[in-house]
Amino acid sequence: MCVGFRLDRSLHFVFGQLAGKLNLIFRRSRNIAVPFRFSLSMKTFFSFLSITGAILGLLFSCPAQAQLGVYGSFDAAKLNVPNTNWIYGPAFGAYLDHGHFGFLSAGIDARGEILGGSGSTRLDAGYIGPRVALRPHIVPLQPYVEGLVGAGYAQFGQGAAQTSATKFSYQFVGGVDFTILPRIDWRVAEFSYGGLSILNGSLNPKVLSTGIVIRLPGVL
Repeated sequence: MCVGFRLDRSLHFVFGQLAGKLNLIFRRSRNIAVPFRFSLSMKTFFSFLSITGAILGLLFSCPAQAQLGVYGSFDAAKLNVPNTNWIYGPAFGAYLDHGHFGFLSAGIDARGEILGGSGSTRLDAGYIGPRVALRPHIVPLQPYVEGLVGAGYAQFGQGAAQTSATKFSYQFVGGVDFTILPRIDWRVAEFSYGGLSILNGSLNPKVLSTGIVIRLPGVL
């Protein structure tokens, strides 16, 4: 049974600073004349952050030890844009699982990706959101799903037809980690489907990745 509610002060500071920086970025993007700007509804974005915060509050109210994992991966992405090739690059991030319910654990993930290729096509993005993982214990596999939101910069096309924009973006993520050493997992495969509004349409990157996860000792 969940009792009490205590969140480490350093996490309060980190998430507070993150929210403040995002708010500042979005406010400035409305006033600066640049060839692209955020088209995110502030009400929608911060409503999502509030819901995520409420979920985290419930998780941290449970007396369970948290698991912090940091990871890096190699990503390959394809945009739903004609005449664009696959783009590649690194991704990095961290997750914090604190809620444990039988074979399930829940927490939050924050990540960034920097993808490009030999041409002008590129995609840079940062995301944050809740995650749920299955920990069967009897086998060293950990499937997980995530729902993330953030901001992304996309560029594609050539010359006068080149398009670039920084917009609100989202990702639905699914993957599986395989434990190869006591605190090291191989991220066998991860697939994500995302969205980013460009002009009058929507850009929907599909991303495949593999990488390494390092699980640190309990932090709370």
